[in-house]
Amino acid sequence: MAEFDLLRIPSALPDITFWELTDEGHIICRMAGTAVTARMKSDLTGVDLTKVMPPSKGINIVEDLHTILAHPCGVFQIVRNRHVTGKIALLETLILPLKADPGGRPRFVAVNHMIETVSYDSDEPEGTLELMRSIDEHRFVDLGWGVPPVQNLNHKSV
Repeated sequence: MAEFDLLRIPSALPDITFWELTDEGHIICRMAGTAVTARMKSDLTGVDLTKVMPPSKGINIVEDLHTILAHPCGVFQIVRNRHVTGKIALLETLILPLKADPGGRPRFVAVNHMIETVSYDSDEPEGTLELMRSIDEHRFVDLGWGVPPVQNLNHKSV
């Protein structure tokens, strides 16, 4: 996407996170909205998503980010996150690519909506954050240029 004017969507800002993909394949949160921080009881700013995700859930998020940049398209997911309080939250997220500055790292915006609290997990110590603990739904979203061939990526698309 060439432009993303934050002034046009003030009501969505509290539920937005901005991410950056490093050359090493780390996904760093550069800003978390106030509603995201309040729900999670934790500020994601500076958090490396690849460090707080389970090792493998059948979807490679780094590969997905490269795909949505190259195509371009979006990714819609329904996931379960474990917040630092032990709350397991069902969340829907739309991830969209942003135009990088010349020579800059790829960036993404994620619009997040918590659907419901599913349960509380007492198996892990309080303070343990786990994002994308499980992925209930995952599909590419057409932004006007189509979506990647499903057979090549093992994902759904719309």
